[in-house]
Amino acid sequence: MNNGLKVKETVGFNQQRYHISKTEEGKIMIMFKRDFFNSFGKIFAHLGESGVGETINLEDLKLAVQHEVKNIYFIYKNAHIYKISIEDFMINSHKRKVDFEDKEVRSVSIKYLKRIGEMYQDSN
Repeated sequence: MNNGLKVKETVGFNQQRYHISKTEEGKIMIMFKRDFFNSFGKIFAHLGESGVGETINLEDLKLAVQHEVKNIYFIYKNAHIYKISIEDFMINSHKRKVDFEDKEVRSVSIKYLKRIGEMYQDSN
């Protein structure tokens, strides 16, 4: 990451799309995503929400809490990186059941995510 965050050790899960990593800022969760949750505004309009958001399965959130994760980083296929503290995610997210997967998830508006940069390739 171009903010100088150095990963000391990492453990992958969910087909290596997600990682819990130990860094100098504490433990973080890194989630590689294709795109935002584009239906967020439609699904949560009754709660006054609009626009796009991000979603995490409840079982993955529980794993993050068990490992004392401090921040969640979302890295998208366009290389943009967003960050949110796990506390802010929990406070500002909405719980729902995804019928076709029979899973519970929590979803948060993108307005709570902070864009921190882009991934880049080192030329060395």
